[in-house]
Amino acid sequence: MPLLFKKKKLELEDYLCEPRNVAFIEGNDPLSAINKLIELAIKDESTISREVIFEAIQKREEIISTGIGVGIALPHAKVDDIDDFYIALGIHKGEGIVWNSIDKEPVKIIFLIIGPSSKPKEYLQILSKITTILRNNEKREELVWSRSVEEVVNILERC
Repeated sequence: MPLLFKKKKLELEDYLCEPRNVAFIEGNDPLSAINKLIELAIKDESTISREVIFEAIQKREEIISTGIGVGIALPHAKVDDIDDFYIALGIHKGEGIVWNSIDKEPVKIIFLIIGPSSKPKEYLQILSKITTILRNNEKREELVWSRSVEEVVNILERC
């Protein structure tokens, strides 16, 4: 189910707060984590090319790492052939993933955002909302220490 803009005001729960969009990530490979989150975000959408999305995200990573520091990565890409936004959240329960982050710290929280090229304003609003939430040390810690997908969704619903 795509994450559609149904409200004038941007609310993160309209896009993410559903257990099927959240996963705990294992392993230490950023590309594997990205692939898992792509699958999680687009689910059964058969008209969307996972390869195109992966390639777009990989190209974005080549420009500058989406590892923004303090254990967070925001891999994202704009894609021409989609109309809706797709978002997934991965939380690494181990030591984190080496992501070439700006602070060189491993990543434990990964928000994947896939959006249509035709909606740049909404795309920036989503990025802004997520980064605002993640600037809050307490929220980051709650997410990292969460024990279930339902707990993660509950944390995000309170944002």
